[in-house]
Amino acid sequence: TPAMSPYGDFDTVMTAINAQLRAGPFMLGDAFSVADVLWGAALMWTTGFGLVPETPEIKAYLERTMNRPAALRVKERDATLSAQHKAVG
Repeated sequence: TPAMSPYGDFDTVMTAINAQLRAGPFMLGDAFSVADVLWGAALMWTTGFGLVPETPEIKAYLERTMNRPAALRVKERDATLSAQHKAVG
């Protein structure tokens, strides 16, 4: 219930997230921050599993956060480690 959740109900949270993403490219405005590390990962997983709708704002945000150079390096490193793990058996 909303009274038990510090964030409010689902629709309120989704409205706030989408409004924030319309206001700036990242959660806190123009600069990428640790908030984007948290929300980028959370929204990637929750939209991927269909728990959160992939609105145009969220889709664009995920493209911005997941295509940052550091995120691409992590993805590449994960692929390398996964291949090594599979090779070991």
